[in-house]
Amino acid sequence: MSLAFDLLLAAALAWSAWRSLTTPDLVRGVVMFMVFGLLMALAWARLDAPDIALAEAAIGAGLTGALLLDALGVFGGRRVLSPAAARPPLAGLAGGTVVGLAVLLAAALVWAMLEPVPARAVALPAAVAAHMDQSGVSHPVTAVLLNFRGYDTLLEVAVLLLALLGMLGLAGKAEPPSGTARAPHPGDGVLQALARIVVPVMILTAGYLLWAGAHRPGGAFQAAAVL
Repeated sequence: MSLAFDLLLAAALAWSAWRSLTTPDLVRGVVMFMVFGLLMALAWARLDAPDIALAEAAIGAGLTGALLLDALGVFGGRRVLSPAAARPPLAGLAGGTVVGLAVLLAAALVWAMLEPVPARAVALPAAVAAHMDQSGVSHPVTAVLLNFRGYDTLLEVAVLLLALLGMLGLAGKAEPPSGTARAPHPGDGVLQALARIVVPVMILTAGYLLWAGAHRPGGAFQAAAVL
């Protein structure tokens, strides 16, 4: 049953990725991209990596999808690409190149999986466990992030902060394409009402992830991504 579920999940990942790249409907493409992010989060959870699953759900399916949907709403709403735009010149050549690179990458991954794993020179889990009392936290993933990847995590949070500041700086300044008038979308009221309900819950969730990261999956980066 577990193998069947994993195979179904892998097929769903490939299908959602393909549909997000090939559909001419831009809104549907963004939605499929968000579906891919949620499925990817589930895949990370299946691999016993809940911290990465949290980050994928918050960024891949949440933050990036919201940015793309907001961009579509500002610059023209729902659009369907014409056949010429959906298939630009040299699309066949570019598509063949991408397919070839994807096949090479898949072959390299299969080869890497079949290669025997060499013996580790250093037992990293044991080394982390032996110094947990010096890390200041009790969760090994958070200990590694704080003590070995502190600057990296700080810069990742800074990127999210800059993205937020950029959104706030551009709010209300974007103009629709020339010759078109932006009319209020029927769903704007629903989105605003939903935001009033969801935003406080997300702030509480971010605070919980920050607090829980000391002893269970979560932490500063996941909390900042949700926030």
